[in-house]
Formats: sequence, structure tokens, C-alpha cells
Amino acid sequence: MVSILIYRTFRFKLKRKLKWAHAAINLASIIFISFGLAAAIYYHEKVNIAHFYSLHSWLGLLAIILFVSQYIVGFVTYLYPGVSLRTRVRVMHIHRFAGMGIFILACGTIFTGLNEKAIFSLKKYSDYPAAGLLINLVAILLIAYASLVLYLVTRPDWIRIPLSELHPNGNEQIQMKK
Repeated sequence: MVSILIYRTFRFKLKRKLKWAHAAINLASIIFISFGLAAAIYYHEKVNIAHFYSLHSWLGLLAIILFVSQYIVGFVTYLYPGVSLRTRVRVMHIHRFAGMGIFILACGTIFTGLNEKAIFSLKKYSDYPAAGLLINLVAILLIAYASLVLYLVTRPDWIRIPLSELHPNGNEQIQMKK
């Protein structure tokens, strides 16, 4: 989630450095997601619960597949030398849209996970137990957080300021246009 805002937060920094930071944060996310997925599978095995039967698990698996696919395509397109500037510019709109879509899907996965936890773990959820209220509060805070992230990512006045940078070959100056 931090990665989606890196170009907005550090909008006066060189794009090449931001690309590597963006890639590193996303790679770290993939590593943490892998541990989380392994922990969920291990837990389900331990307590004899079926795998990937709920909407939460389907959305989560879809989010993971799309996120890893987005990472691979983004890495090849923007960090692999040899991809033309024209191709990079053409793919950028798709990359941004897909990133926001995956972010929204991840938030939806969290909502369904919170709902599952409340329904399966709390005996009298309708009696407003403290844990149920906490789950509801977390969901409301997630809505606020996701709304702020999407607001900042889509605001034209928060877009990264294009800076002239050296082309990877070290000779010509290039400037990406939005």
C-alpha cells in the first residue's frame, strides 16, 4: 500500500530511484504475502479446515495472482533495459489502473476476511461484543484509509513532477510525459 503512493510522496525525487524503491517495496510485499499464505494453509491443515472455499480465499488468491503478475510486468517494462520509452509510456496507464484495481481488490479481501472472522469466531456477534465492535472499527478505518490512498493517487495536483534524467545509456536526456 505504501508502494502505490511512492511517486506522489517523493514527487521531486529522481524517477529512477523511485522505480527501484517501488519495486523493492512490492518485492517485500510479495515475500510477506507468501508467509501469510503459508501460515493460512498451515493453520487450515492443522485444524482440518478446507482450503480455498470461501469468497475471502478466492479474492485473496486472485489478488495475489494479479499482484505478482503486475510486479513481473512492471519490472520487465520499467526496469529491464531495452524496453522502449514508447512502450513504457503506453503501458503506464494500464499499470496505474491495474495497481489501483489490485489495491481495491486487496481491500475487499480484507473486508471479507474481517467479516468471516466476526461470523465464525464470535458466538453472539449481534450482541455487540467488544471484539465485534473492534472488527467493525477496523473495517471503517480501512475504508477511510483506502479512500485517502485512492484520492492521493488520482489527484492531478499531486502527480510526480517530471525531471530530466539521464537515459540508462548515460547519454541522452529523456523526460516522461504524463
